[in-house]
Amino acid sequence: VSCGLGSISTCGLGSESTSCGLGSESTCGLGSESTCGLGSISTCGLGSESACGLGSVSTCGLGSESTCGLGSESACGLGSVSTCGLGSESACGLGSESTCGLGSESTCGLGSVSACGLGSESTCGLGSESACGL
Repeated sequence: VSCGLGSISTCGLGSESTSCGLGSESTCGLGSESTCGLGSISTCGLGSESACGLGSVSTCGLGSESTCGLGSESACGLGSVSTCGLGSESACGLGSESTCGLGSESTCGLGSVSACGLGSESTCGLGSESACGL
């Protein structure tokens, strides 16, 4: 599936959506992979992988991995890994690992690991490890 500027891509089970332009929205089903550009919104289901560009919003389900750029917001489910850039906010569930950049805020659940940079705020649950900067 190839989508241009301002387009909407909807994919089903086991599908792969890889060419999304600026301002596009990609909605994928279970087992799908979505790669979107700047200013895009990617919503994926269980076991999916979402890779989004600067200023994007990524929402992933259980067992997913979310990697977002500067100024982005990443919300992931149980057992997920969230890596965010400068000025981002990361909210992760149980057993997750959150790595955030400068000026970010990280909120993690039970058994999670939170590593944050300068000017950040880290709030972690039971059995978690928090390594934060100044």
